[in-house]
Amino acid sequence: MKRVLFIILLLLILPVTLAIWLLPESSDQEYGIKKYVIEKENEVGNSFSNIRNGGFVAAQDDWVFFKKSSDYDSPSKDFLMGRKEGEDTNYKIAPNHLRFINVRGEWVFYTSSAFLDEERLFKVKLDGTHRKKLAESASYVQVIGNWIYYYDTVKNGFYKMDIHNNKPIPLFTVPGDGGEIFLVDDENIYFYIEPENSQGSQGKLYSLSLKSNRAKKLNDDIHYFMSIEGVDGQFL
Repeated sequence: MKRVLFIILLLLILPVTLAIWLLPESSDQEYGIKKYVIEKENEVGNSFSNIRNGGFVAAQDDWVFFKKSSDYDSPSKDFLMGRKEGEDTNYKIAPNHLRFINVRGEWVFYTSSAFLDEERLFKVKLDGTHRKKLAESASYVQVIGNWIYYYDTVKNGFYKMDIHNNKPIPLFTVPGDGGEIFLVDDENIYFYIEPENSQGSQGKLYSLSLKSNRAKKLNDDIHYFMSIEGVDGQFL
């Protein structure tokens, strides 16, 4: 008799439990931005200051795009989110561990590593559709105009990629260590190369011409953080 009562009780509780478990998330979160009207498209996907600090936040028009970390110690629970200024609704755009967020028009470009060692380059539309992997290894991603610039940590070199055809173009292979942190202006990429026997942030500053793909040393001083006056002033 007790067994019958237990089964009946279980049958009564189970549907309620399943109903609670399957309830949609609170109304302050939705999937994908369905009605995004581009008023002024970004020419630059994010500022170097933001990228230098991980690129966890970017902005376009009156929208802010950011990485939302989960309450659990799991990169797979992180999300790329979007929120319009003055509103409370957060829109989920893409999952997994995120860095180097760049927004240009209806596309978001970012890296994701999840449980992998290397960060892979992705793009996704603001409505959460057409997510596509662009590169197996990418760091310090910077979208400027119609080009994506990034450093391949496996091949140890700089690459650029058209935002439309997504075909990687090699620019320069960096000898030794360093080069991962770089800055792009209209005509050059600035980066440093760290000597093999260096300690800390010692290195030599170089410039790489985007026209000739030739690099030249600028000086032998210690350079770790770079900024171009008048080019990079935004920090979120």
